[in-house]
Order: sequence, then C-alpha cells, then structure tokens
Amino acid sequence: MYEHDEHDEQREVGAAAAAGQRPTVKVTESVRKDTDTQTPSSENPICYVESTVGTDLGLPSSSVSPKVRSEVTRSLPTIKLDQYDGSTPLETHLAKFDNCSSYYGWTVKDRLCHLKASLRGQAGEVLWQLTDQNNEDDVIKLLRCRFGSEHQTERFRAELHSRRRKKGESIQSLYNEIRRLLALSFPGEKSEICEILGRDAFLTALGDPVLRVRVLDQNPKKF
Repeated sequence: MYEHDEHDEQREVGAAAAAGQRPTVKVTESVRKDTDTQTPSSENPICYVESTVGTDLGLPSSSVSPKVRSEVTRSLPTIKLDQYDGSTPLETHLAKFDNCSSYYGWTVKDRLCHLKASLRGQAGEVLWQLTDQNNEDDVIKLLRCRFGSEHQTERFRAELHSRRRKKGESIQSLYNEIRRLLALSFPGEKSEICEILGRDAFLTALGDPVLRVRVLDQNPKKF
C-alpha cells in the first residue's frame, strides 16, 4: 500500500509538470531514508543530495523546491562542534555550542547529549560528578566553576602584567596574546580605561623603551 501511494505521487508530479504547472515536491519517508544513509560520491555533498531527491521523485534536481533542498541539506554535518579540554576560554566553546544548537535545531535532550560529548581531558572529568537527573545548566555551572574566567581573573591579570615578548615571537602574536589576557582579566569590559591598560601591557611586553615612547607620542586612543 505504501509503494502504491509513492507511485501515485510521482505520477501526479509528472502530470503537473506536463501541464506547465510548478510541481509540488514532497519528501517521502523513502527519500528521507535514502538521503540520510547514502554517502556523497562527489566533493559537493549538497549537490549530490539535491540530485538524489530529484532522481527519487522522477524529476531533475533543478525542479526540487528550495524548501525541500534546505530541509534535506540542513541535516548534513556542515558544521561541527569542537572538543573542549579546558585549555581554551570556556565562553568561546559555549558560544560555538549555542551556534550549532541554533543551526541544527537541537532539542533540550540533544543539547545535553552534545555538550557532554564535546568534553574531554580535564573538562570531561566534570561528568563524573553528574547523575541522570542533572541537566544542561548543571553541566555548565560545573564547567564555569572549574574553567570559567569569573574565578580566575586575578590570575589572568597577573599574567597580563608579567607577559613579555618571547625570543622570535612576532609582534602580531604578542598583540593577540595581550588581547586575549585583557579580555579574560576584565570580562565584558569595553571602557577607555580597559583599552589604556591593554595598551600599557602591550608596550611593556615589547621590552623596547624607545618604541614605547614613540607610540605614546602618537597618543593612540585605542589599543
């Protein structure tokens, strides 16, 4: 019975196309199964899926509606959540996590599963403290207590003031590192005073008094 209905739908689409009408494409369960399980044979998986959908319905890929094309290709792993081990800023990982969740439309259960799966190394050790009753907020709370910048600002500020340019280190690399420490030392702060602190820390880290004076003579407003 299911096979008969699928052929009827294909005949309706063919008749609509012959009559000069824009056919309405519906993704059947068989098409969803085929597109989910087949492996792309070309370098462009999106084009491959579009072609597969059109072929299964007896239509060229150009006749597949944008809505169907978007729905099918959205299920492909076009973006991937990075692993987190506690060595990089936690808020960066959480921002990427929210981005993936929004893009793929994860449910509450999906979010908890993906967040747990993304943890490894020292960050993965927080999973030992969890039970089946814990939710996403509980996991994030544990991560922030251990790896969040809120409880480590003093350490980051000490690193900011003691940072010096390493042998062979480029000025751009040093600037990026000072910027990172500044953001961790004063999270969410974007005032002029914060910029001045960052500028002074950068000039001190250069270890060149002459260059420091020349830069200060220019009276830069932003770091």
